[in-house]
Amino acid sequence: MPKPFLLRRPSGLYARYWVPLPLREAVGSKTIVRSLGALRGDAARLEAARLGYALAHRFNTMKREMQPRTITPPSAMLGERIDGYLRDRPSADRALRLFLALVGDKPLANLSASDVDTFARAMHQWPKDAGRRALFKGASPHETVARAERSKSEPIGWGTWHRYLSSVRAFADKLIARGELTPDFNEAVDGLIGPRRGRVPDMANLSASYSYVRGADGSLRVQADTEEDHLRVMELHEREGRSSVPVPTAKTARTLGEARDLFLVQFKEKNPAPATLHETVATLNLFVDIAGASKPMDEVGVDEVDALRAVLAVWPARARVLPEYKGLSTRDIIKKAKRDKPPGINVRTKDKHLDNVRKFFGWAVQRHEMTHNPLSGVRLQTKAQKATLTRRGFTQPELAALFAPHLRAAHAATPSHFWLPVLALHTGARLRELAQLRVVDVHQVEGIWGVDINYHAGPLKNPQSQRFVPLASAVVALGFLDYVAEVEGAGFDRVFPDGSWAAKNGPGDKVSKWFNRGYTRAACLNDPALVFHSFRHTFADAADGVGLTEAQIGAITGHQSDSVLGQHYIRRKTVAVRRQHVDAIASQFKLPSLDAYASGQFDEAFAGLKKKQAREVAVTARVARQRQKSKKGLSDDDMSSILV
Repeated sequence: MPKPFLLRRPSGLYARYWVPLPLREAVGSKTIVRSLGALRGDAARLEAARLGYALAHRFNTMKREMQPRTITPPSAMLGERIDGYLRDRPSADRALRLFLALVGDKPLANLSASDVDTFARAMHQWPKDAGRRALFKGASPHETVARAERSKSEPIGWGTWHRYLSSVRAFADKLIARGELTPDFNEAVDGLIGPRRGRVPDMANLSASYSYVRGADGSLRVQADTEEDHLRVMELHEREGRSSVPVPTAKTARTLGEARDLFLVQFKEKNPAPATLHETVATLNLFVDIAGASKPMDEVGVDEVDALRAVLAVWPARARVLPEYKGLSTRDIIKKAKRDKPPGINVRTKDKHLDNVRKFFGWAVQRHEMTHNPLSGVRLQTKAQKATLTRRGFTQPELAALFAPHLRAAHAATPSHFWLPVLALHTGARLRELAQLRVVDVHQVEGIWGVDINYHAGPLKNPQSQRFVPLASAVVALGFLDYVAEVEGAGFDRVFPDGSWAAKNGPGDKVSKWFNRGYTRAACLNDPALVFHSFRHTFADAADGVGLTEAQIGAITGHQSDSVLGQHYIRRKTVAVRRQHVDAIASQFKLPSLDAYASGQFDEAFAGLKKKQAREVAVTARVARQRQKSKKGLSDDDMSSILV
C-alpha cells in the first residue's frame, strides 16, 4: 500500500502518495496529493491510511488490466481440483480437506485472501486432541472450532499450523502455474508463513502484523510493520464492514501461579512416577514462591531464572525434611541458610530443578503463553561431568566387610535388611524391583526358580526391565524359597511386607537410607561412591569378568542395549543358559560363610506387621465413620450427651 506522507500547509493537512513506476505514465504524475480537511492527529493518520488503501486497490486493478491473465472457467470447482491434487499427494489430505470444509466448495475464481484468513484463524483455534476427545466426535469443522473455543481446549502447535498453511500454499502454487488462480491468494498465505518463517506470528491478529495505538485524544490508529501489512489490515476492516478501527480485546495473560496449577493437572494425566511428580511439584512451588504467583506469564524471563539460580546456590540439602526448617516459608529458609551456611544441594540436584522448570517453560511456549524458553541451553553440568561415574562397584575386601557374619547379626534384623543385599548382589536387579516383588513373582520357569520382574508388581524404569532372573544356587541354598513360603503362609502377598510402601521413592526407600547412611558406615566403608546401587555395578563388572556379552548381561540386569544388534537381532538365551550365567557370576564373589535362613526367624516381625496393618485399618474405618457422621449431623444421643 502506498505509504502516506503528511504535508502541513496553511489550508490544512494533506497526504501525498508515490505512484508506482509502471503506472506513472498512465496516471500522468509521480505523486498524488489529497486533502485531509480539518482532521488532526490520529484521525488524520487513519484517514490517510484509508485513502492509501483505496489508491492501492486502484493501482492493483490497473496492474491487472495491464497484464491480463486467464482465469479459471466457472466449471472448475475447488473440491474437484483438491481431489485431483490429492491423488499424487495424499500427505496433504488432512490440511486440504479441512480447508475445503471451512471455506466451502466454490469456483476457483471466487477464492480470495479472505479464505486464507478464515482457514488460518480456524486452524489457530483447532484443538490439539480433536481426533481423541468425545467432545469433538461427529462435529463438523466449524462446530469443532466453536466447541474448542467454548471449552478453551489446547490448540495445535505452531509447527502444525505452519504445515497446514504450507500445504494450502503448495496446492495453490499448482493452480497459479496453470492460470486457474490469481497470485493474490498465495500473497495472503506468504504474509503469514513466508516472510515470517521461523518466527511465531501474532496469533491474535493473523491477517497482518499490526497493533493498535491509542492517542492522547482517545482515538486509535493502526501501527503496522510494513506497507503490505497496513494494506491487509485495511482490507480486513473493509471486508468486515468496519467504519472505524475496532478497539482490540486483549486477552488477559495467565499468571505464573495459574499456569503452574494447570501444568501440574496436565502433567498428572501422564501418570508419572510418584517420585517424579513429587520432585516436579516441589520445584515449581519453589520457583513460584521466588518469582511471585501473581506475575503474568508473558513477563517471566531471565530475571526470574537468575533469581532461581541464586536461591539454588544457597538452598540447604533436604530443606523440606530436616526439622530445623519445618514450617518455615521459602524466604525464611533462604535467610536461615545464608546465615547458618549449611551443606547445600549438589550440582546434579540443581540441574534437576532447572530441568523441571525448563519442562514447564517448554509447555508454556507451546501454548503461546511465553515467546521463548529462558532456560533453553542452560546446563550446570557438562556432558563430560555427567559421564563421570558417581558410583562404583564393591571390591572383594569391601564385599567381605559388608557380609561379615557379626555385622549381619547386629544390623540385618528385618526381612528386607537380611535378604535384599543378598538378592541385589546375585541378581543385579535395582532396589525397587526387588523390594516390590510379590509372592507370585517367585516361581519356576522351565523347572528353574527365579524372580519375575514385571509391571504388575509396581513401576519399572523402562520396558527392558521386564524379565525373568534365575536365582543363583547360593541364594537358594541360603533358604530364600523357604522364606517366601513362610511369607505366603503368614498371609502376606508381598515378599517384603516390611517395605516403606507409603514413601515417595517406593518400598525400598527405607532400605536405601538404612544401607547408605548406616550399614556401610558400620562396615567402615566411607566412600560416598558406595551405595546400595553399587551391587548392580558389582554384578555387571563380574558378568563382564566371566566373558558375557552386553546382550547377555542386559538380559539379566534389564539394561537397555544401545546397539541395533543388541536391540533387534540377538536372540535371548533360554532360562537354563541364563541360570548358568548367574551361577558363573556368583562364583566370582568371595564371601564369608553366610548364615542360612532359619525357619520362623521373622515370626515376631510378621506378627508386628499384622498388628500395624490392623491398626491402620481401624484408623481408616474410624476416620470414615467420623466423616460420615459429620455429613449427617449429630445424633439425638450425641446432642443429649453434649447438653448434659
